[in-house]
Parts: sequence; C-alpha cells; structure tokens
Amino acid sequence: RENSRGAWSPDGTQIAFNSDRGGSMNLWLWSAGKLRQLTRGSGGDYQPSWSPDGQALVFFSGRGGATDIWTLHLKTEELKRLTNGEGLNINPFFSPDGRRIAFESDRDGGLEVWIMNVDGSGVRQLTTIGVIGHFLRWSRDGQHIYFRCPTGAKARTMMVAVDGCEGRETAEVIGGAHMSLSPDQSMIMDVVTHRTLWVSPLNGGSPRKVFEFSDDSRIDYPVWSPDGRWILFDRFVPHGGDVWMVEEA
Repeated sequence: RENSRGAWSPDGTQIAFNSDRGGSMNLWLWSAGKLRQLTRGSGGDYQPSWSPDGQALVFFSGRGGATDIWTLHLKTEELKRLTNGEGLNINPFFSPDGRRIAFESDRDGGLEVWIMNVDGSGVRQLTTIGVIGHFLRWSRDGQHIYFRCPTGAKARTMMVAVDGCEGRETAEVIGGAHMSLSPDQSMIMDVVTHRTLWVSPLNGGSPRKVFEFSDDSRIDYPVWSPDGRWILFDRFVPHGGDVWMVEEA
C-alpha cells in the first residue's frame, strides 16, 4: 500500500494526499484524525496541491487516458480537466493569488516549466533548460517560480520570472532531488540520496541536517507546514509507503 505526497491545507488543519488504499491511486483527505476519499476511478490521481483559499485542489491524473492536470472543488466535488493530452503534464501548483497554475510538461520535447490560467487557458512555456524533481514553488509575490535544473554534478535551484525573463540560479548549496521552501521563503529543504533531510539558507549559508532514518527507508517529497513548525514527508519501505511528520528543530 502507498500513501504519499502529502500537502497541508493553507490553514494547516488538513492534509491531502494520494493513496491506493481503495484499490486505485486516488486523492484522500485527513482532517481531525478522520479520512475522507476525495476522488474515485482508475488511471491514478497524484500530488494534490491546495488553492490559496482552501476550496480546491489541483493534481495530475491519468484518468482521461493521458497524464493531465485536473482540479477538484472540495465542496461540490466537481472535477475539471485543464490540459488535454499534449504530452506529459505533471506537478501543478496554484499561484499565491489562485489565478494561475504552474506545472511541468514535455509537450515541446523535454520536461519544462509552464504556466496557465486557472481555467486552463493561456498556456505558456517559461523555461527551455530542463527541469527535474517534483516540486515547483511560486515566490510569495507570484512573480517568480523556483524549480530544479539538471546540470552539473548536482541539481541547481533556479528562479524564473513569470513574465518570461531568463532564469537565474539561487545560492543554496545542497541541490538534492526534491526541495521545498519555508513559509517565509528564506530557507530551502532538500532530500539527499533519499535518506536525509537538510535545510539551508536560500541565499547561501551552511546547511543543517534535520532528520535521517537509521534504516534503509527512502525519504521523498518534504513540505513545511504553513506555520513552519512541522515537516511532512514520504517514507518508503520495501512493501509500501506512508506520509510522516517531524517537528522542525
């Protein structure tokens, strides 16, 4: 069984995640110790991300026969497909104002950063240098997007302006496979060799180890809570995976 890719609600009281506990990979919600299944059907639903108002989730899914971006309105349970089978479309995230969605797509060749309006219109490519990992992050003002670029001995964290200006590299030093930004965007968290969580200043400085399992567990997809006190991450073992939480020191 796999439970993975947990995402905090904006108020920090709920966690959305994907799970195959019902037979197919679907979206679930944890709230006040109770679980609620949000989506049903085959094809696989992955990596939910919350709208800023907490009313909707955006995720990627193979339910339409191709890997596309979908939204789910939590109150009405309305599903809407935003992309239409042009290549692989994955890892979507709402902008801070909820009006746009950043995502990764290989529709033009390699996997790159794209954006679109929340209704699926206005699709536009932002990068041409490649992207790896499963996390894009918007800047707090909604003017830039952070992503990982696969160059050199380690992945580099880059920042690209949504107006299409050329991306520039940040100063952080770890460069692991998966990253997350702190709520105030002063720190960046990395998973190194899928075993250790590290935190380092985004603008440069000494990294600090946060957590490491002593066994052969695989760690992926870390994300800070909205108040910065907790970190969600996936812990995978040979027979499955679960979403874990550790307090930030």
